[in-house]
Amino acid sequence: MSQAIGKISTPRTVVVVGATNEVGKAVAQVLTGRGHIVRGVARSLGVALDDRDALASAFSGAGAYVMIPFDITAPDLHRFEDEVGARLAAAIAKSGVRRVVLLSGLNAHLRMGTSLGAALMEERLAALGLHELVFLRASFFMENFAKGMGFVQQAASGIFMTPFRGDPPMPLIAASDVGQRAAALLDATRFQASGSSNCMAAATMPWSRPPRSLAARWGGRSLTRRPHSLRRAPG
Repeated sequence: MSQAIGKISTPRTVVVVGATNEVGKAVAQVLTGRGHIVRGVARSLGVALDDRDALASAFSGAGAYVMIPFDITAPDLHRFEDEVGARLAAAIAKSGVRRVVLLSGLNAHLRMGTSLGAALMEERLAALGLHELVFLRASFFMENFAKGMGFVQQAASGIFMTPFRGDPPMPLIAASDVGQRAAALLDATRFQASGSSNCMAAATMPWSRPPRSLAARWGGRSLTRRPHSLRRAPG
């Protein structure tokens, strides 16, 4: 596991990919509060992931927090992840970035499913020979209960649908906690070592027993879980 040591005495410029999502916003807020200059990468901020020139300019002379957007609406998700990853890696290589923190997935080592894009990005960045590189392998975000998978919207039916098995517990973590960890690494004077670092909370939740907080939001109704494919899940 990589550990950051010390705090910097002068401001740095840091690129934050996905600066408008939960983790990216947390990274940007912490770094800005520490006096760093943040360059946000997001279409709404004028730097789109399909604009090679804009990416190269953004990464020039900066450290970077990098992530691969998970776009379930893409016709071919893995092709989309591969293309985005290739553009980001090319921009990093061209700009000479020395320090990169990548948001990866807890099961990236399996190189399949929802973490395939992150796993391929780990390989791309590792091949660049960066001096300071950390993969934050995050577990399932708690925020996904309130958005994305439409759990709250399922209140009308009382059926709790997810694409996951119901029996094994799954570790959860808040996106803001991951963002703070990434910011701390980018803010530090130096790394003790490069490598991967797992980000997950101690608490776990079996999908077969949704938390009481969800039931409370649904008026105390009893919940039923049904196995479902990801493409058929609501939201």
